[in-house]
Amino acid sequence: MTRHFLIFTLVLLVSFPVSLLSQNHSEIVEMKQTGPTTPKPRSQKIFTSSAYQNSNTIDKNAPCVWVDLQKKELCIRILQEGPDCRLIIINDNQSFCFQETVAAGRVINVCQLPDMEKPGLYTVMVITAEKCYQGYFSYYQSNKSL
Repeated sequence: MTRHFLIFTLVLLVSFPVSLLSQNHSEIVEMKQTGPTTPKPRSQKIFTSSAYQNSNTIDKNAPCVWVDLQKKELCIRILQEGPDCRLIIINDNQSFCFQETVAAGRVINVCQLPDMEKPGLYTVMVITAEKCYQGYFSYYQSNKSL
């Protein structure tokens, strides 16, 4: 038992710095459902003291999106089965716009973003047949040198 624990600890110690290094230039984009939703009755509303209250809802079927800022590459995975979806990426000053059709059904789609040059906030929108999801990531000049 002690030998297994030592091996496990060694593996964790070796892999932890590698995982930190690999995450310096990549970012997971948190996708939330946007658009109209059915309001909940007052009896079902949860009262919270949280300052962050938004009309966006978290959906377990939300797309998985991550961006490699160094390679200028975006990966997206649509979890639900269905027709292809639309991916739109726009920066905050509207100087960058990327649109592509992506496959649904647990397929990982990889999109190259070589024209992503301007620093700022980028909006990622995924439009499925039934819902629209939106998330954000930041791109700065310091990301390029990593």
